[in-house]
Amino acid sequence: MIFAKSTLAFSLLLVLPAVCYPTQKAKRAPFAIESLLGKSVNDDKVHDFIKDSPDDVKMSSFPDLDAYYYTIKKQGVSLMFNGKDRLTTIFLYSEGVDGYKQFAGMIPHGLRFADTRSDVTKKLGLPARSGGGVDSLLGKIPIWDKYHFSVYSLHVSYRPTGTIDLITLMEKTADPDFK
Repeated sequence: MIFAKSTLAFSLLLVLPAVCYPTQKAKRAPFAIESLLGKSVNDDKVHDFIKDSPDDVKMSSFPDLDAYYYTIKKQGVSLMFNGKDRLTTIFLYSEGVDGYKQFAGMIPHGLRFADTRSDVTKKLGLPARSGGGVDSLLGKIPIWDKYHFSVYSLHVSYRPTGTIDLITLMEKTADPDFK
């Protein structure tokens, strides 16, 4: 059922009139990407965000997880929807991570991919949780910090060089650590 819903939503993106797509020179006005959390895949704001790169949108379904993703590598973002078509998680990538371009939109709380862990702590304070390092079973795990805000959590993982690698925004209902 998830696949049918998400395939329908993805198909709708492909049949939109060409005039709906911005030209290469057109830029979307800056907005808070975290404002998309909790919205339906069919919400106008979500739809507008996805359609900015119609040729680059890839959809993956994970029935065992009751979830599906829209991956937009040219925008440096991946959107995870639950089985009820609700956007629960947003992944923002730095340049080159898993073949993504760097996310060029506004990152919450003034974070930048050039920020170090120390910079993030200065901007956000002490994290609610931290982890990473070496695990006896998994090997080396990137260092990460997690922060909780009123309606979402923000997870930051760092490159070995110390700068931000990936930022994950999770709706509080999707984050098992959220209290």
